[in-house]
Amino acid sequence: MRILQCLNWDIKDIEKQLDEIAEQGFDTIQIGPVQPLKEDTKDNWWLQYQPCGFSIGNQYGTKEDLRNLCQRAMIYNIKVVVDVVFTHMAEGKKAMEPHERVDKSLVNNKYIWREKKSLLSPADYDDRYRVTHHCAGNLPGLNMYNWDLQDKVGDFLNELMECGVSGFRVDSGKSIPLPTDEFDDKSLPDSRGCDFFPRIWDKIKDKEPILYIEVLNVSSNLLKDYSKYGFVLTEMAYDDVDQDKIVAFAESHDQYFNWRHNVISPISDGEITRNYAVKVKFYDNTLYYARPFSNEWKSQEIKKCHNRK
Repeated sequence: MRILQCLNWDIKDIEKQLDEIAEQGFDTIQIGPVQPLKEDTKDNWWLQYQPCGFSIGNQYGTKEDLRNLCQRAMIYNIKVVVDVVFTHMAEGKKAMEPHERVDKSLVNNKYIWREKKSLLSPADYDDRYRVTHHCAGNLPGLNMYNWDLQDKVGDFLNELMECGVSGFRVDSGKSIPLPTDEFDDKSLPDSRGCDFFPRIWDKIKDKEPILYIEVLNVSSNLLKDYSKYGFVLTEMAYDDVDQDKIVAFAESHDQYFNWRHNVISPISDGEITRNYAVKVKFYDNTLYYARPFSNEWKSQEIKKCHNRK
């Protein structure tokens, strides 16, 4: 897969550029989350990662827009992958409380939510139990063990595939516990392994979707455990992990916006392209993030590196 990430693009605008995307050698596009959002603005990129439920349609496009994009993409042999957010919902007025727009069927089910304990320090992110059971910052976290939640997620993914979607990029994947996650302290809530991925996969496997899971800053053993359920989107090179299971990237949207937020000059477009070209040489699955207000993805260098493979 040669994936072009089109975060914060209107779905209709992506459809208009499918010919250029195909000409550049991309065979897959990754669009931003299509879930309803807590605000109607397009000013802040991170709002796409504060969803309010598991349905299709927000200010970037409707369900019909998505269906039209998928139908048009087939003409160019391009697959459409949707970024999906399973682990949390939009933050409300209080920390770790859901926003007023969050689907009431979620809000009213107390078993769907994680404990209101937040990951605060770097040490927290090294603690597997806290990563999979506590909330990321002030975002209200969802309990991945809960079958009601799993059923909602499965229904949502099936609805997306009925629109013609070929697969999914799973946001914050490493905070989703695995069947192999067994915790020694049995007094802790949900200290057993979690069946989220097996149950979800069972609901969608007949349609054989592409699935790649964002798994950053983890050990190779944990990465291999995630790779049992799909490809793994990761920033590191692992000698003992099957390269065919990795989706590699030269830059993520998080890295780009962190540079901007910290008033540090980001790496130039050209350097990112050169780094990406190296990834293409070694990995069959790569992702190129199209930076805001940049047409670097249309450059001859990108086209050439795809043609060389």
